[in-house]
Amino acid sequence: MSKLREIRQALKGYFNIVIVGDKEINYLPDRNEHFGQLVNIFVAARTGLYRASELQALMFTLIPTVAPTRFDNFSEERNDLKFGKLYFDEEIGEESLYRNITLSDDDLRQTNGFVDGKMEINKKIKLERRTLVRLYPNPAIAKNAAGHELNKERITMKDLVSAHHMASLE
Repeated sequence: MSKLREIRQALKGYFNIVIVGDKEINYLPDRNEHFGQLVNIFVAARTGLYRASELQALMFTLIPTVAPTRFDNFSEERNDLKFGKLYFDEEIGEESLYRNITLSDDDLRQTNGFVDGKMEINKKIKLERRTLVRLYPNPAIAKNAAGHELNKERITMKDLVSAHHMASLE
């Protein structure tokens, strides 16, 4: 089973969160040495959590069956709450590249790596997917981040207090 499938199953079965977005960007076949696919999954604390320490603790319980490749911590910096996220990288295939180079200039025929002005290159490259699980304090903030109406990486404390107040009225 792919990591992406395991991640989606774990998140769907987690009662304390809401999944508000799941966006796939496919860069195949012209990935230019980057990931072949990028998946952003936007989740939020169902009842709302507004402190970095609470969000950090929740983030590390989201997907117990798959270890993240890396992560960004939640933190309170000056007047902002910086959002944390989990990164999951996995191999999704292999690309084979073949190049056949023939030099026509006699002065270059003995260039390093060429034999009689010819070179063949066979190269195999891993194709990878990166899945980002982005946790937000509440569903409204997550929806705004998923819809690009809010910075995906941070929120001002003023906006966070306002979002907390609005959520308490619902």
